[in-house]
Amino acid sequence: MLTTAVILLALQFATAEIPPYIKVCQRSDPNVDKCIINSVEELRPKMIKGIPELDVPGIEPLSLGQIALARGPQGAKLTAVVNDVKVRGPSNFIIQELKSDLDRNRFDFKLLLPRLDFAGKYKMDIQVLLLRLQGKGNITGSFTDDFPQCKRNDPELDKCILKAVDVVKPRLLNGIPEVNVPALDPFNVPTLKLDRTASNLRLKATIKNMKAFGGSNFKIEKMKLNLNNKYVGEVKLTIPQLEVTAEYDVRGSRILTLDISGKGKFRSNFTGITVVAKGSAKPIIKDGVEYLQAEKMITKLRIGNGQVFIDDTERPVAASSAAAFFNASPSVVLDILNPLIEESSAAIFKAFFNKIFGTIPLNEILVVDA
Repeated sequence: MLTTAVILLALQFATAEIPPYIKVCQRSDPNVDKCIINSVEELRPKMIKGIPELDVPGIEPLSLGQIALARGPQGAKLTAVVNDVKVRGPSNFIIQELKSDLDRNRFDFKLLLPRLDFAGKYKMDIQVLLLRLQGKGNITGSFTDDFPQCKRNDPELDKCILKAVDVVKPRLLNGIPEVNVPALDPFNVPTLKLDRTASNLRLKATIKNMKAFGGSNFKIEKMKLNLNNKYVGEVKLTIPQLEVTAEYDVRGSRILTLDISGKGKFRSNFTGITVVAKGSAKPIIKDGVEYLQAEKMITKLRIGNGQVFIDDTERPVAASSAAAFFNASPSVVLDILNPLIEESSAAIFKAFFNKIFGTIPLNEILVVDA
């Protein structure tokens, strides 16, 4: 995985024809290291599956083929081979430090891998003095940091919680059933009702089986918490790309003068997403145990760009016109829809928050000093 990252970084400066999806950094940029990190973050979704045109293999899962170990000090001998090794979790790497020396095309960086899960087939032969052990079979295991506990009176509580999020982030990909945390990729919303009327919008719709792909690549840019006799917080996060699929049923609706009624399926691709969520919570008691539940949640959301593809079973021609209108002027339509998007995302954030924190006792999240 480290080799892959180095290749991608080197491409910024060594390739004559740079693919359009690679963000180019200028040598003269005083913040070139930060630019490179941002470029790698934008490439992360492609790195997961690999970039065939650059001969870059996928890193999720990371296939290592074979690992061989052999040791033979006096009185003890170890021979072990693990084949078909696959490692899950490397795509959640965190670049903690990066220093570039462009004159020497040198990049020094420090990565954090919060969790790695591996699986393979082993064959071993161990001999210690007269004792010999042989065997073969399947092997699985994990390497992970312990989930850090944060103290209420920690002067750097925000940093502690950010670290906790980074540690648990790989597990959010597929969800954490033991604490009732749903998967983030894809993130499923079974049913969403939309009903809003404004001067340039009339929308009454039912969205079903909505799936959002790419949410696990979120990055928290800023966090503020106030635990002074209350639970108030603000978080700013960015998501490079979201692909959303769903079934829709829209009745008596329009955007500007365009009739958008119909029924069918849609697929959309959004990039450059920034979300600022502000909220407050209160402790509640269930069966004598204190939990945290959200009272209020407000989100501000901005989408850089978007494209939609519609397959309408009732009005295919009108749906095609609506999609063409959106794709020609996504910023216009997104500005009109933004209040509704913000309301819906706030409701989803609140439900997600309560689903998680409704199952984890508060004293397991915030430790009180003895």
